[in-house]
Amino acid sequence: MITLTWLGTASILLEGDGEKLLFDPFFRLNKKLEETPADVFCNVDFILNTHPHVDHSCDLPFILKNSNARLFAPPQTIENLSRLGADIPNKALAVLPNDKFSTRKCEIVVHKSQHINFDLFLVLRTALRVLFTFKIKQAVKLLKLYKKFPMKNQIVAYEINADNKKIFLMGSAGYMKNYQFPGKY
Repeated sequence: MITLTWLGTASILLEGDGEKLLFDPFFRLNKKLEETPADVFCNVDFILNTHPHVDHSCDLPFILKNSNARLFAPPQTIENLSRLGADIPNKALAVLPNDKFSTRKCEIVVHKSQHINFDLFLVLRTALRVLFTFKIKQAVKLLKLYKKFPMKNQIVAYEINADNKKIFLMGSAGYMKNYQFPGKY
């Protein structure tokens, strides 16, 4: 049996048959998740990253250092982590659209994706939420971190086939015209 647990932002934990896959981990600035023990994020077998934005990858160095997890991520995420001194030589594998790989229990297909569009309403709503949810000091910290995690339009989505089920995880992806996403889920 497969279970999905939302851990906040775009973080999803997929568990099944003794295997744990973590998608886009981020807990650093989320007060609700700071109450969640870090070992929830470190006690995983595989980490799949959809893109290198700070809220999808800034906690990867900590998790990789404190776990035996294997990371699958776009090349820019791995480049960012290497530049920041993360211990990734034997733990990370760059993935591109159309790549296929297996974990012990899952077959995974990597799909091309794109980030959601930031319209004025979304930007203002997010900025106000940050101001009222985080302390100003934390918001400034996030802005400084953001510069360390550039994204060169390397965004992927993952099609996970496990236990005769298909799951399609898109991170912060938006719909792409003229792209054939996989069938019904």
